[in-house]
Amino acid sequence: DLVGWTGSNGDNPEVDLVINRGTIGNKEYTANFIIDNNVPYTVIHKKQNKTGSGYTTADTEHKTGTASQEITPPVKDYYGFTAPSTQTTTIEPDGSTVVTYEYTRNKFTLTLQDTEMIDTEFTSGEYYYETSITVKAKAKQGYNFVRWSTGSTENDYTFNLNENTTLKPIYEARTDTPYTVIYKKQNVTGSGYTVAETENLQGTTDSPITPGVKEYTGFNSPSTQTTTIKPDGSTVVTYEYTRI
Repeated sequence: DLVGWTGSNGDNPEVDLVINRGTIGNKEYTANFIIDNNVPYTVIHKKQNKTGSGYTTADTEHKTGTASQEITPPVKDYYGFTAPSTQTTTIEPDGSTVVTYEYTRNKFTLTLQDTEMIDTEFTSGEYYYETSITVKAKAKQGYNFVRWSTGSTENDYTFNLNENTTLKPIYEARTDTPYTVIYKKQNVTGSGYTVAETENLQGTTDSPITPGVKEYTGFNSPSTQTTTIKPDGSTVVTYEYTRI
């Protein structure tokens, strides 16, 4: 900044120097300057977009410093991004200095399990931080959807990939899956069997059952059978009683 003049007639602290016409003799003046300690400069922090293409400004810092002085603005710490190396530059006296830092977006791993039960356009792999992931749990016969392995209970689930994530739909076996027990008595002729009773029961999907046998006068009871309740409700246990 200009603070005055030094001349043959002594110092003149006035920035606007006036010399009257007709003054006798040569007059020499030297402009006096001091360094400006309040020169503005700008630091811009940009984050890489979710697509991995281009950058968007996240923060802009307006700072001041000494003209012609070297500066090394610090970088910031953004979760999910890799910071660039610092830059060293000089503050331009006209305040035009701009330092731009570009932060690259990290990738996280998405791991899908039981993919046959997941409806989604995504596959297991790496995706940019904050990628929006949408999945839907398919209906599973004999079971109720409970939650995702991340804890969400939403069947249609959308979330941002903010860390390495393993995703699996969790199901709970239904306790009202039907199964049938048929009791047959041998015919009087000793050839073939005729249904005496039919019981329509319910139980837990994929769990073992051992239906009890009945006692019929004049017939020998068969041994009990153990089987598993099928998810589709098609399980049938048939007991045949031989005639005495």
